[in-house]
Amino acid sequence: MGSNDAEITVSNYTGQGGHITLRAAIEETLGDNAISGSLFSRIRGMLEVTPRDLNVTKTLASSNGIPYTARRKVCLFTKAPGGWRSENLDFYIIEAQEKNIIGRYDIVLGKASADKLCLNDTSKHVAPTYLDKGNDPKKFDKESEEKGKAGREKALQAEAESERIKKERNANQK
Repeated sequence: MGSNDAEITVSNYTGQGGHITLRAAIEETLGDNAISGSLFSRIRGMLEVTPRDLNVTKTLASSNGIPYTARRKVCLFTKAPGGWRSENLDFYIIEAQEKNIIGRYDIVLGKASADKLCLNDTSKHVAPTYLDKGNDPKKFDKESEEKGKAGREKALQAEAESERIKKERNANQK
């Protein structure tokens, strides 16, 4: 996997049914995701997806300055094969005459989507959380207990208020 492309798996927005693994370009300057009309036509039936009309024409410009237009978009469940993050992402369906959008790619991820899927992350580790108790652990524990007690009291008050409102509604409906 190069630094400007990634392998992704797409399926319908429920994550059920068929799925396809594709190589996608990661476009650092693009805020949106795009899929070529020809690729969408090929995978539409297998993934059982239906595009949504935009009611307006959306223009996307790649880093090489080529504008692409879209009048429809589709939501696809997207993840890296073997990856631990998945997202439902919207893809604009590009109406270009060419088969591919950027170079040899017919699917493009914007930088934000690539980041959400952790495609630019080489590690798959979760950092442990460490609580800094400061210089006085007893003071920290006391403050934590006080905050917890205050939070529990607020929750009880909110629950009591909710019950009161529910009783009022029931009384008014009778």
